[in-house]
Amino acid sequence: MALSQTLIRAATAQQTGTLVLVLATFSHPIAGTRRIVNDTADLTSNGEVFEAYPFSVVLMADKPDEQPVMTLQAANISRDVLAYARTAAASGTRATVTIQIVAKDEPNIVGAQYTNLEAVEWRYTLEQITARLAFRSYQSEPFPAESFTPGAFPGLF
Repeated sequence: MALSQTLIRAATAQQTGTLVLVLATFSHPIAGTRRIVNDTADLTSNGEVFEAYPFSVVLMADKPDEQPVMTLQAANISRDVLAYARTAAASGTRATVTIQIVAKDEPNIVGAQYTNLEAVEWRYTLEQITARLAFRSYQSEPFPAESFTPGAFPGLF
């Protein structure tokens, strides 16, 4: 994925006036789809409208012995956001999440993108909501996927 020149300049400059925004898209089979941006005004990116909402994202640490996990945290939550989190947490199915990083000047050019995340844990109070986002773990999947039996692989026996 190629970074935009605006994001490259903003990341490498000592000082910059470029505002870097995080777009979060939550998709859940029961609660629906919710798109938010950490800004004070709504933003349209690639034809999708992202609702302005104050939140922060802590990106994953690079630890070889732990599963990568992101944390999305929002303060001063509204009732509709709390209702979305409660519905997603109580349903028994996980919401899929996409995190995108864009420059406010160029919202259609995605600088970085994290897809196929799942909201594995929701924590909420009256003032704050926290979602732990993780990639799907393949550690418990069987390997190899096939069983080497005479019926499936007659040439081996």
